[in-house]
Amino acid sequence: LRGAVAEALTAEAGMAIRSTDFQSERIPRHLRVTFAVSDTEGRIVGVGDDLAELQIRLRGRTRVAVASAFPDLERTGITDWTVGDLPRRLDGTVDDLPVVGFPALIDDVTTVSLRILTSEAGQARAMPLAVRRLLSATVASPRRAVDGSIGPAARLGIARLGRFTIEELIADCVTACLDHAISAGGGVPWDEAGFRALQAHTRAVLPGTAADAGSTVNGIVAAAVKAAGRIDKLVTEELRTSVLDARAHLLRLIRPGFVSATGVGRLDDVLRYVQGIDRRMERLIAEVHRDRQRLIAIRRLEDELAQIRSARPPEQRTDDLVEIGWLIEELRISLLAQSIGARVPVSETRVLRELVAARDRR
Repeated sequence: LRGAVAEALTAEAGMAIRSTDFQSERIPRHLRVTFAVSDTEGRIVGVGDDLAELQIRLRGRTRVAVASAFPDLERTGITDWTVGDLPRRLDGTVDDLPVVGFPALIDDVTTVSLRILTSEAGQARAMPLAVRRLLSATVASPRRAVDGSIGPAARLGIARLGRFTIEELIADCVTACLDHAISAGGGVPWDEAGFRALQAHTRAVLPGTAADAGSTVNGIVAAAVKAAGRIDKLVTEELRTSVLDARAHLLRLIRPGFVSATGVGRLDDVLRYVQGIDRRMERLIAEVHRDRQRLIAIRRLEDELAQIRSARPPEQRTDDLVEIGWLIEELRISLLAQSIGARVPVSETRVLRELVAARDRR
């Protein structure tokens, strides 16, 4: 509807109107389309004027209905790849209506199940988690390699930060290393041969990856403790805005689950960002006014990214938003801790350009 109206208005007005220019939330409720969903017997099971919300509310019913077109395929309690070749898509019918199912393995915490999902996006989200679970069940854990890379000072630092335990950090590192092995090993497999190849690759690289990740995390914790100590010493009112921002930034970087959320390939960047916080606080007294001015520009970009992210449903929060987030981190380094150095050329103009493009893709 948006696209059709935008096309008609463009032809009528002689100026470019995009489907993203409309603000649907400003349409009075009594003018919005109301959707009603009924079951096969004609009973209304859901009503609403937000189709996406209605789909989310009824997705359990929808999944069961779609799965009924493919009886005897779903399974539970899987601990190894015993599902043969997994098709990407299944076409069937329910009550003479065509339906499409997307088979996926689902992580059930200790085992894996095979389910028929209703969207390709859901399938894409589920498969890596389930493959990771199967690898963790069939490949020796690299926990010892991670544990041996984290020294006594970092262990004391973890207690000082108070954000997670050493056991939680080690488990987080193991998860990140398994994710990295899947990515480096060719991605998610869809048949047993592909899984066995990924399994062999993981066995070969996991110990070394885990030791390297543990060593970098050891450095990150040490840098975070140092930065936190410097932040705590800056207590004057004039420094308050910058200090609060630095504290929030550090908490955002070093949060529970940060290793797997960041990914093994980005850990060196996180170390640099934490060192940047320390360097920024070291020079803050002499540069507080400049720091505050530059912080205004950074926060404007961060707020814009947050607005774009909140406007998208979770399944549409794609890699472009993640990359913009990393780009803003590099801008922070470039503006607030220049001596550390950004990894890529970055400017406020470049980030704004990326944000505009992301908003247009909504």
